[in-house]
Amino acid sequence: MFLLIDDKKDNLVSLSALIKNFYPGCRIITALSGIKGIELALSGEPDIIILDLQMPHMDGFMVCEELKKETKTKHIPLIMLTARFVQKEDRIKGLGLGAISFLTKPIDDGDLFAQLKVALRIRKAEDKLRENIDQLEVSVDEKSVQAKESEKKFQFLLENASVGIGITAKNGKVFYANETMCRITGYSSDEIKKVNLADTYVNPDDSKKIFKIISKDGFVENFELEFYNKKKKMYWASFSIKQIMFDNLDAFLTVLIDITDRKQAEQSLKKAEAELKHTIEVVPGIIAKANAHTGYFTECNPALSTILGFSSKEFLVRPFIEFIHPDDRQSTIDEVEKQLKGIPVARFENRYICKDGSYKWLEWRATAADKKGIVYAAAIDVTVRKQAEEALRENEKRYKELIEKAGIAILIDNREGNFTYFNETFSELFGYSVEETKELSIQKLVHPEDVDWVMKMHKERIKAKKTLSRYEFRGIRKDGSVVHLEADIAGVIEGKSIIGTRSYIWDISKRRQAEQTLKKKMNDLERFNRLTVNRELKMIELKQEVNDLRNKAGLEKKYTITG
Repeated sequence: MFLLIDDKKDNLVSLSALIKNFYPGCRIITALSGIKGIELALSGEPDIIILDLQMPHMDGFMVCEELKKETKTKHIPLIMLTARFVQKEDRIKGLGLGAISFLTKPIDDGDLFAQLKVALRIRKAEDKLRENIDQLEVSVDEKSVQAKESEKKFQFLLENASVGIGITAKNGKVFYANETMCRITGYSSDEIKKVNLADTYVNPDDSKKIFKIISKDGFVENFELEFYNKKKKMYWASFSIKQIMFDNLDAFLTVLIDITDRKQAEQSLKKAEAELKHTIEVVPGIIAKANAHTGYFTECNPALSTILGFSSKEFLVRPFIEFIHPDDRQSTIDEVEKQLKGIPVARFENRYICKDGSYKWLEWRATAADKKGIVYAAAIDVTVRKQAEEALRENEKRYKELIEKAGIAILIDNREGNFTYFNETFSELFGYSVEETKELSIQKLVHPEDVDWVMKMHKERIKAKKTLSRYEFRGIRKDGSVVHLEADIAGVIEGKSIIGTRSYIWDISKRRQAEQTLKKKMNDLERFNRLTVNRELKMIELKQEVNDLRNKAGLEKKYTITG
């Protein structure tokens, strides 16, 4: 199983496809953040982890460090993935944290396949190593009554281990070496007992360094160094050493893994990095190197001249703060101070002056400063996007003002009838302040006699059932008075689900009052017709009143009056 961690979904998709080409049917899990990646690694225990170096919030170094702290994940081979040229300091840091190698985007199929083969071989060896060491420690501690059986099992495990296992005295004399140890070093089982392993280090000082660590901590784990085999040919090995008692003597248990293939893959990576350096010269975005202490750029690619109009020489002889818009200088200084504290720039925007006097918006991503204050940064021109965003903000501001000052009440609620948005007119309609309205709901504002059927229609609308989109109901104002309302309501859809409703609400109390008065006048008119002989003049008067009231209610005249 492979775990891929990258904050870009497209990168995860393309990398998954490449791996599937090499290992059809393999299982791949992905994470879009370092935190999620750690969670999946702890729960899934993948065989290999491929980790993007540059991610927001928690970069690849931080994720690697956390994974190597955990017992469940520290043994998993981890390949770091980067979209830029890997500096020597970054490589040393990554390998020191426990990564086995680096891959540079765009990924070369051959390099990827080679590194995956090495990683799988390391994982297999690590798994076997952990299993063997656990069983070996149990074997060493067996009770005396089980000595013969334990020795038999111990011997079987050692001889069949896929990693080199040896037991040596503190002076380097070999007491025991299994078949794999002999194969790696090139010596026979008899020859190796005459060899002092301290003499096989390519760099003699490494032997002293290892002994110093063991003297302090009692063990060395997954240390990588170069050695000579019997034929004086150099090979790379990852080894772990632990102090043990052997035949009542202080001794070292040594586990050796041949990682020469992996190191050769890293050489291929260096070649790819050299090619990447040439590629940087033609990318459209700015790529630069700066000294955070002096405030000068020290290197930049040709894209800077294309975007800002300055030549590289003109740009490098002045402090970069002089090119930055005055309003953005303090925020830029703040970001540089963060870099000097070891915090990389995930995303930062500021304005740079062009040679023609205009300004352009640049979006930056940069490394944290190293001990010498050196940072590596990349920027893209986002001027067009910023102009579009500003135009959008202005439009949103105008529309918001229009909605807030609209003559009708506007309400958006959720599935339970709780308010998620309302304008000032809505609060004023019910006599509440904006803050008071935030604590209300449909149930609290609808008249008790109407609330059940109003909520019924709300629930049916949420369930996408056919129901009235426009209806009248009574509301209760803060002072307890009844207000007659008319509402135009529609469902709010997100994806394929209805998550709430949108309502436009009008106060129709005056209209309802006019209708009631009209009804009374109509009744008076009919009664007058029946009871009065000489009613003509009264009839005209009443008809006129009826027409006036119908006009106020927005209705057409009922009577034509002549004379």
